[in-house]
Amino acid sequence: MAVRLSGIPVAREMRGRIQAGVEQLHQIGQIPTMGIVRVGARPEDISYETGATKLAQSRSPGPCSRVTWGSGSSWKCFGR
Repeated sequence: MAVRLSGIPVAREMRGRIQAGVEQLHQIGQIPTMGIVRVGARPEDISYETGATKLAQSRSPGPCSRVTWGSGSSWKCFGR
């Protein structure tokens, strides 16, 4: 008998843990940050970066900085 595995429950739990950690950091006056460095422009990499960017922006009150260099390379930092 086959069992279907889904990453959705795992992702939800991870997001919940991360959100709890973010709240704990805010309580002690720390502002959490996230950085993404992408080299190249493969569609799957851009898709991952876009998803991570949207998630971080929805959970962080801080601004987003972006630096782009070369062909399709970028750097982003949230929560600064």
